[in-house]
Amino acid sequence: MSRLATDLPVYIEELAIITDSAAAESRIEKVTRASARRTLAAEQRTALAEEAGEQAIAELDEAGQGFEEETERIRKETAQQVADVEFVRAELERHRERVAHLEERLDRAREEADTARRERADLALHLERHHADDTDHAACAVPVRSPAPQMT
Repeated sequence: MSRLATDLPVYIEELAIITDSAAAESRIEKVTRASARRTLAAEQRTALAEEAGEQAIAELDEAGQGFEEETERIRKETAQQVADVEFVRAELERHRERVAHLEERLDRAREEADTARRERADLALHLERHHADDTDHAACAVPVRSPAPQMT
């Protein structure tokens, strides 16, 4: 009952507006203006949201393009670094082969030097013996003819 008592003035006002064409027209205009304001505000919010969405898409596209460019730059840089590493490895292998070849030559030269030293020592020993033989023969006062040096 108390609810009916509070709602009754609103119903009476609505009934008065409906029966009074000028009041009804005024009420319709108020509702239409309020509705137009709400529609305009909603359209503005929609336009702002669309603009924000378009801006976000543009920023995303720009970021995606930047990412693709950076990725391509990194790929090229990495490919260059891989090529550089492969070149250095090939150079290193070439140098290793050269060092191995030089070590072989050094070993042969050392062997030849050792052989030459032995031959020289043998020759010096041979000459020393020959000289000692000549000295022994000179003491006997018998001339001895020395043999021709032999080459070994």
